[in-house]
Amino acid sequence: MPETIDPINFIPEELLKKEEEKKGPLAIVFDWTIASGRKILVITAAIVITIFLIRIKIDYDISKSVEKIESQEAKISSLVKTERDHLQIQKKLKLLNSVKSNEINWAERFNKFSKNLPSDVLIEKITYTKNSVTLSATTNSVQSFAKFLTILISDSQIKEILLTESHYVTEDKSYTFSMEVNLNE
Repeated sequence: MPETIDPINFIPEELLKKEEEKKGPLAIVFDWTIASGRKILVITAAIVITIFLIRIKIDYDISKSVEKIESQEAKISSLVKTERDHLQIQKKLKLLNSVKSNEINWAERFNKFSKNLPSDVLIEKITYTKNSVTLSATTNSVQSFAKFLTILISDSQIKEILLTESHYVTEDKSYTFSMEVNLNE
């Protein structure tokens, strides 16, 4: 049988067999570092790789969020005109509501006015503001004009009546007049 060959070892055998004497804290730390160094190196590498992967994921999430924000921004900017129109309509409705609440009910006043109007008084022109009504009319008799004037005087909503024009037309025997009626507020 062939002889067994010892492996080559460059460290002298007496040094291998001789127990090393540990001298000082530096030697203890050095021995501990060499014994535990591999584990520490593997753990440190794992932490660095994990932080690197987390950083990649965070960058990906940020880029996706930016894309989503840009797409939403386009939608929002397209709705700006709609919102502006909506706000204008709301302002107009508020204004109309305030006008309506402060407004005199002209339909009611006109209906009351026309019910008491003598049948032969023909209103040719009527204009009104919040506090006054101006009208031009024609009647076939002075009695109808007097009746119309009496009705207006007896109305509690009327403050004063000013006759601005009146004349009698002899050709068709009609009486034409204009007046301004001031209303109570």
